[in-house]
Amino acid sequence: ALGQKRQLVEPDLADASDVEEHDEKRPRAEEADAPSVPEEYTLAELKKAVYTEVCKSLEYSVTVDDICVHIEDRAIVSQAIQLLEDEMRIMHSEGEVYLVDG
Repeated sequence: ALGQKRQLVEPDLADASDVEEHDEKRPRAEEADAPSVPEEYTLAELKKAVYTEVCKSLEYSVTVDDICVHIEDRAIVSQAIQLLEDEMRIMHSEGEVYLVDG
């Protein structure tokens, strides 16, 4: 699960030129690269992926829509975000996700 999570994050770093040109190109590229990922994800793996994306963000917060963009079932992404918030690892407010310090 840890290896899968990192594979999903690394293309963002490699495709920095796409991100600078137009943020919407990145999610579509990931969807094309990993069409079978949503069926294979367990909730625990998805929680790890969400947490990693929030941790690796250089911004103060990450919008919910920008987290795990390759997962079409947004309800399970929301569920993973809620579980992480319940564990006090992140904070979710008004469509933004923040990393909780400490």
